Amino acid sequence: MFITLQLENILPKGTLVCHDSNNIWRAANSADTSHYGVVIDSWAEEGLFWGRVCLAGTVEARAGAAIPIWGGGLSSDDEGRAVVKEDIACGIIAPLSKEQENFSIDDLVLVYIR
Repeated sequence: MFITLQLENILPKGTLVCHDSNNIWRAANSADTSHYGVVIDSWAEEGLFWGRVCLAGTVEARAGAAIPIWGGGLSSDDEGRAVVKEDIACGIIAPLSKEQENFSIDDLVLVYIR
């Protein structure tokens, strides 16, 4: 399930986003502790940027650095990629799938946003 939201710019599939005070959604950074969404796709239309964004449930997000094979609490690095940070988790990164070798940066990983 998704909702169409105005974005700050076109973002890659799987980017974690959060909103600013003007309700424009931007790539999340490591200082954000608010609710996340995940970009499913994005496009420009009439000078504005739009994206289909998943705000809750299971979706694939871009992986950041050093995700353990058992997954963990969902947080963001400074480029809107999923990283593990247990103390302010806004969801869960799923453990490594049987077919996967390891988590690599910018791979799409399964996350659950709450």
